[in-house]
Amino acid sequence: MLKIAHIFCFLPVIALTAIVVIIVGCERKGKAIEEELKATFRRVIEEAWNRGNLDAFDELYSINFVRHRPPFPDIQGLEAHKQRFKIVLNVYPDHKAILHDIITDGDKVAVRYTWKGTHTGQGLSIPPSGKQVTVMGCDVYKMVDGKIVEEWDHEGFLSLFQQLGYKLVPPEDKGEK
Repeated sequence: MLKIAHIFCFLPVIALTAIVVIIVGCERKGKAIEEELKATFRRVIEEAWNRGNLDAFDELYSINFVRHRPPFPDIQGLEAHKQRFKIVLNVYPDHKAILHDIITDGDKVAVRYTWKGTHTGQGLSIPPSGKQVTVMGCDVYKMVDGKIVEEWDHEGFLSLFQQLGYKLVPPEDKGEK
């Protein structure tokens, strides 16, 4: 009878040990998923955006990808996104993105970046200026099955247009108060 009592004394220790092992295992799995997501976004920047590798888009983005970029209309579908990217590369042929931060939370990834380029090509309804621009942005992405399915893009458009020579002009005062 005494041996059974000794066994029951160790049950809480065994249970606690099992819980710790499970928690550590889950934490390691979470870290592995987080690192996988970060590696995906490093590939997006390096292979897709900086090298202009359109095949990388096929590997990294869902065919049903949607890009939200206020105040512009949404871009629907991977092919439309790739076409938009080709225009950007035409307008800024030396386009390079620099990744500053990647933050993951479940199926969402936030990315802070800067991109630079020289405005020498046709497209985007703005005549080439020959000016170098630097634009900062922060995007939030949603991932499903290892692919990007949705993006909320927020860039410094006011800064971009100012660098291209546009002026912010306040509305005329019409004496209304």
